[in-house]
Amino acid sequence: MDLDQLTEQEMDRLVEKAQAFYRKEIRPLVYPEQKGRMLVIDVESLDYEIDARLSVAIERLRNRRPGAVPLINKVGYKPTSRALRHWVPDQEC
Repeated sequence: MDLDQLTEQEMDRLVEKAQAFYRKEIRPLVYPEQKGRMLVIDVESLDYEIDARLSVAIERLRNRRPGAVPLINKVGYKPTSRALRHWVPDQEC
């Protein structure tokens, strides 16, 4: 996927789709057992990977899907900023 070719609205739709997929399909499978681990979802394919280390999760996802555009989640938390540097517990994540 070429991110440079996407409009902001198209990217927002992909992110919303991946977030909805996380809430509906992935979260029930991984929470609370994987709470605190990093989860990355490819916004196009919805393939995902979980690991305690973000870099490992991204590497494994990109090994399977070289063009992956990862959306980063921390299981059981929500970001407090767009920079994804700070996380707070969230029962809805």
